[in-house]
Amino acid sequence: MSRLLIGSSNIRRFYGNVKDLPKYKMETATVYRAFEVSMTGVVDGDKVVISVLENFIEKAVSNQEEASKSEAMIDTLTSFMRIVSETAARCPTARFALAYPIRRPSHEWMTKNEEEIRSEFEKSYNTEGLININKIDAILGSSQIFEKDGTHLTAKSGLSFVTNLIEMAEGAFEAEAYEEADDSVVGKIISAGKDTTSQVNSKQVQDLRKDVTELKKWSKDMERQLNSRFACDNLIFARLREEMDAEANRKKEDRTLVMGFKEPVGLERGGPLRNEKIKKIVQEFCKKVKPDFDGQILFAATMGRPEKGKIRIEFRLDSIEKAREIRKIFAMDRAAKKIDAELEELQVITVVTLATRIRLDIMKAVATKLESATQIAYVPNFLPRPIMHIKKKSTEGDPSGSRAHLRTLTFVDCIIEHGGVLEQGDLTKAYEKAKNHFKGTMRQHFLVLEEGHDIGAGGATNAARGVKRPNRGGGESGRGKFSRV
Repeated sequence: MSRLLIGSSNIRRFYGNVKDLPKYKMETATVYRAFEVSMTGVVDGDKVVISVLENFIEKAVSNQEEASKSEAMIDTLTSFMRIVSETAARCPTARFALAYPIRRPSHEWMTKNEEEIRSEFEKSYNTEGLININKIDAILGSSQIFEKDGTHLTAKSGLSFVTNLIEMAEGAFEAEAYEEADDSVVGKIISAGKDTTSQVNSKQVQDLRKDVTELKKWSKDMERQLNSRFACDNLIFARLREEMDAEANRKKEDRTLVMGFKEPVGLERGGPLRNEKIKKIVQEFCKKVKPDFDGQILFAATMGRPEKGKIRIEFRLDSIEKAREIRKIFAMDRAAKKIDAELEELQVITVVTLATRIRLDIMKAVATKLESATQIAYVPNFLPRPIMHIKKKSTEGDPSGSRAHLRTLTFVDCIIEHGGVLEQGDLTKAYEKAKNHFKGTMRQHFLVLEEGHDIGAGGATNAARGVKRPNRGGGESGRGKFSRV
């Protein structure tokens, strides 16, 4: 191991007066070629201090036009740092200390662009520098006092500069030499890799295995915690969005959507006559549901195109109470099988947001799964906020035929408690409604729907198939069975 000091004339003039510091082999390199030759002589284990940049920059910019001086300066710094980095890579145990370029008062452009030069030096160092290269700022600008030539430092300033440079370089070298051992897994692997195969003992292998096992456990714990956090966040978002939709739906409770009306023969494409015919259809519907209906139809219109001779009509009554009454009577009569034969194929629902309709489809899929010999589950269509009723089935010995009420669940509660029963294909209808409308927010709205679903002729694919999976505990970030949290 040897110490090498590659410097300019300022270094050569004052190094001989430095006392009580390690001795360096001094090599002057005021031209770039001399610097390249000096670097080829560096070997592993050497400690190299370099202070030459101001000379190289001055020579590079002196013969350039004003507009090209900055580019020439940057090219010089880049070339200089490339030589240092290549040498540092070739000699990984060698250590290098690079001095910031000092001022050059004799050169107007360098004086004017002093800050730019320092900044570009730092950029070049950060881009090319390796771990065994340090940068040293050995003297403040205010302490750089020059002779009349504007190139050489005064005796006092020069001695201070060289002394600080070597002391700071030695400090950097010493810190690297006594750097604490890296106890991380990567550090241990690197340490073991430096040894030959015969030198890697069983204790090193055991330590590595132990660390890898702990790292895997930490990774699983972190994944579990993140999944739990994501699941909890999604629950909060889903509750908030369900409440927002419910509020929007309440404002439209005076509206009703009926699906399955037969399209009248000769129905006009538009105009007052069409509107009157649509209102007449609605009036007849309301009279059949409630013979003493006395409400006023404020608005009625078909929604979408006819399908197989069937049309959908949305209408608005003069009060929320009357609209609720029509929907409630229809639902009760249908459940009791007392409904008029002409109305059996109709579906009557409240006018709600698309997200609410998707929640209804999901909850109905869950309700189907919960049906058993002892209980029934159903989701009414006519409420602004979807709920699921779970009741006991009436027994033959019960003369009243009543059903004992077990639970009433909102959408989020339904998914928390029973979302895990969903299987392949159960969510096809929900995905068909949700596609292209809730990109990036499927989980936040619906909990059990996932991004990247593909609904084709065969029904729901990967997304729906992935609903029921083993529960990892603590909730999931976007996959698998939804656990109770």
